Parts: sequence; C-alpha cells; structure tokens
Amino acid sequence: MDSTGGHYLNKKAVLSGLGAARMVQLFLGCTTMALVSHSAGYRADYGVYCMFVWCFCFAVTLVVFMLDVTRLHGCMPISWDNFTVSFAMLATLMYVTASVVYPVYFLTTDCAAEDCEAWGYRIAVTVCSSVCSFAYGAEVFLTRAKPGHVVGYMATLSGLLKVVQAFSACIIFGALAHDSEYEKHIPTQYCVAVYSLCFTLTVLVIGATVSGRTSKLTKAESSLKMSVGFLGAGQLAHALVRGFTAAGVISAQRITASSPDTDLPTVAGLRKLGVNFTTSNKETVQKSDVLFLAVKPHIIPFVLDEIGPDIEDRHLIVSCAAGVTIGSIEKKLMQHRPSPKVMRLMTNTPVVVREGATVYATGTHAEVEDGKLLEQLMSSVGYCTEVEEDLIDPVTGLSGSGPAYAFTAVDALADGGVKMGLPRRLAVRLGAQALLGAARMLLDSEQHPGQLKDNVCSPGGATIHALHVMESGGFRSLLINAVETSCIRTRELSYLADQEKISAAAIKKTTLDKVLQQPGVAEGGVGVRTETGPGVRTGISLYKNNRHKK
Repeated sequence: MDSTGGHYLNKKAVLSGLGAARMVQLFLGCTTMALVSHSAGYRADYGVYCMFVWCFCFAVTLVVFMLDVTRLHGCMPISWDNFTVSFAMLATLMYVTASVVYPVYFLTTDCAAEDCEAWGYRIAVTVCSSVCSFAYGAEVFLTRAKPGHVVGYMATLSGLLKVVQAFSACIIFGALAHDSEYEKHIPTQYCVAVYSLCFTLTVLVIGATVSGRTSKLTKAESSLKMSVGFLGAGQLAHALVRGFTAAGVISAQRITASSPDTDLPTVAGLRKLGVNFTTSNKETVQKSDVLFLAVKPHIIPFVLDEIGPDIEDRHLIVSCAAGVTIGSIEKKLMQHRPSPKVMRLMTNTPVVVREGATVYATGTHAEVEDGKLLEQLMSSVGYCTEVEEDLIDPVTGLSGSGPAYAFTAVDALADGGVKMGLPRRLAVRLGAQALLGAARMLLDSEQHPGQLKDNVCSPGGATIHALHVMESGGFRSLLINAVETSCIRTRELSYLADQEKISAAAIKKTTLDKVLQQPGVAEGGVGVRTETGPGVRTGISLYKNNRHKK
C-alpha cells in the first residue's frame, strides 16, 4: 500500500447517499449523548436503556463508517452487506423506542413544567433522537432489495422482518422480567417457552446470514431478480457463464449471449449450458439488465454504435475489454442517453473454477448499488475488489495475464520432470499441485512470500541450488518484464481507442465482415483512413465518415 493511500480509500462511503446518512447518524448520535451528559440527564432503568441505545448505535456506526471508508471490511469473515442492513434496521427500532421512552419518563412525568431547568435540553434530546431514527431508516431504504440488484437476504423484506421479530421478542422479555410473575401460571410459562424458541431460531437465522453461512441460499433467491447478457461469446463469456451457473448466482436460462460467429466452440459450450444464444446484439440488450461487453477492444465501438439506441436506464454496461476506458464508452453511449451506467472490470479465466481475480472501476453515472451488484456477481467466481480506473491496466499485466504465466511455468516444470524421468501426466499434475498449494499457503498466511520461500530452502539443500539457477537466468526480471510489457500493451490499446482508430493489421477482414452483418450496422458506418505521411498513422476509423468531414 502506498503512503498516500488514495487508491485504497472508498470515496463513495462519504460522497454517496448512504455515506451522508451515516454521517448524519454520527452527528445526531454525538449531539444526543452530549445533551444528555450536559444537562438533560438520565436515571433508573429507562434512562440507562436510552443511553445504552445512543452509545451503542453511535459506536457501531462509527466502526461501520471507518471500515467502509478504508475498505477493511473485506478482511472480516462476515457478509458485510447483510451485517450493515441488519444493524441499520436494529438501530432504527432501538432509536424509535428510545425516542418514545425518554420523553414519556423524563419530560412528561419527571419534568412536566416548562420552568424545569432541564426542559429545553430534554426537548432537544427527543428531537435529535427522533430525527436520527429517520437517518437509520434512510439507510435501510437505500440498501433494501430492489429489482435487478443482487442483495443479501437481510436486505429483503423477509430478512428485515427477522430483525423486527427478534427486537419485538426482546421487548416482550423485558416486560415479562419486570414484575410480571409469569412463573406462577402454566399458560404464561408456555407463552414464554414459545417466545424463547422463536427468538432463538430467529437469532440463529440472522447470525448465520450475517456470518455468510447462507450465501448459496441468498444467491439462489437473488438470481430471480436479474438477467445477464454477454455481447460476445468467446472464451471470457464462456468462462464467466460457467462460473456464474456453478456458483448458483444466476440460472443459465436468465443469461443471453450473442455473437455473429455461430461456429465458435464456445458457442456450442454456451448452448450446452442452457444459455439463450442469438446472433442479434439488440436482442441480448432487450433481454438483459446487466450487459457484459466481452468482445475484442477494437470491436467495442461497432457494438456501442449498434446497441446505443436500445440502452435504457435499467441497463448496467460492464466492459471486459483491455484498454477501453470508461470515458470512451460513456462518450459513445451519451449520444443516445444522458446518463449511461458504465463500469469496467478486469478478470481472468480461473473464474471457470470460481478462483478468478477481478477488479472493477465505477463510471460517472453508476450508483453504489451497481457496484454492489457487480461485486457480488464477480465475488461468486473468485476474489473481487474495487479500484481506481488507472490501476486496471497494471492489473491486466499482473492477474489478467497471470494465468498464462502460471500455465507456462507448469509446462516448464513438467518438462523438467519428464527430462528427469517422470511420466508427463504425473509431472503436469505435480507441477500444478505445487503452484496450487503454494498459492493457498500464501493466501492463508500473513507471511511475506519471500519468507515462505526461505522456509522451503534448507542450508546447502537442493532447493536453494535450484533457486540459484533461476536467479542466474533472470527469473524474477522476466516476470517483472512480462507484467510491464502486458501493461504497456494495454495502454497502447487504450491510446488507439482514444484516437478513434486502430492499426489496419489489428483487425481481420473476416471479423469486419461479420460486424457489418450485424443488424443496424451499415457499411457506410465504417470508414478507412489511408492518409500517409510524416506523423500520420494508417488505420481504420471506428466512427462514421461524416464525422470527419469538414
């Protein structure tokens, strides 16, 4: 982590509506406690309860706010969204009761006369507490389940009712414990037993959900509320579909993919999975809420020109193309809609086995809920986190291209094993298992990879001799250079896209012909620049010729 920490702070935790609600909660909670401590006062069981509510909610809200700003909640073994919405609902109920109890016992009864010294302070406490209950209610409203969004179970109506049930049971237990003498009568004892059983089961459900133990059930339920489309049916689309369906986050019947090339092996694979396949991108747009742009970078402008008129407010556009910036996509789509919701991600092929590595960046018009939707989708197939967009190019060089580095390393290790007499199949399996085990050890450990490497090397042993040979061959430098080269190439692709043209050698005529066969794309929409001379690039323009006419 760099010293500034700029890329690691979640600005939306402060600048969004949810962040504003939490800051209001903190301000009003602090003000309420200060007024009570200064002159309003509290005493007896009712006063202690009210003070507990204000202190408890303030402390938890402060922790939630700081963890969200610093993104450290990702290190916690809980379902963050389920936890925050559950707490917000609980805090709303607690604040409502405190806002009723405090004025009843400390304003109406204990300080009824207007000349009471603490009258004004207690009025202020009641007002601040009441308004703060609306701030917590606003958080519940902002994070509740909405159509087209993947959410945790606790954000659904049934999940929120679980919190209400548990809190109501606590109120009942408090009333029974206060001179009710329920133990003297069998019917009241039966009622208490029923209350206790229901309360225990409800708390267990809430606890299991917040701890993330019910994630599969949550994904199965939320999968009914959204549909996904892939513009492009290549390796990436196939890998993501396999990952999503294996994770249960969405059924294959709610996924649509389109491609002009129906002969691709991946198209056959998608059809076997039960995905709806079409050659029309427009049809995919009409059937989907989330649209993944899973085509080559130089094809993106053609696709955007075609689907732009069909994009609606409900659509979330997710670009998977290396080097294509959010700004360039927004610029194209804003010709048709004023506020297109665009996001950009970089993932890798291990999403097939739900071990992918994904980062994403949010566009100008995308909302907090859109980021949560994408993160929950991609978290179902591996690790996922949000970054600033300028970090996606280095991620492409590292984890985006990383599987290819790993496959090459396993292939080379297997060759070494074969050279020394191992059967090929066994050598490949042992090499792959060595990388898999080492990766798991590193992820499960807090130690530096160099320390784990040192733990394997015994003095004068075989491993340290082998590492010496690798260092002599420039092993580290080769990997560093590979990441750097991949990143630089990604930035070159970004430059070409920003210049609205690509190298003539970068696009095959067969591919261009297939693009021109798409409905809504005319041959006149693709112009070829053939100017030559000093400082002039030769390439194919991705926009219509008439845009370049004087």
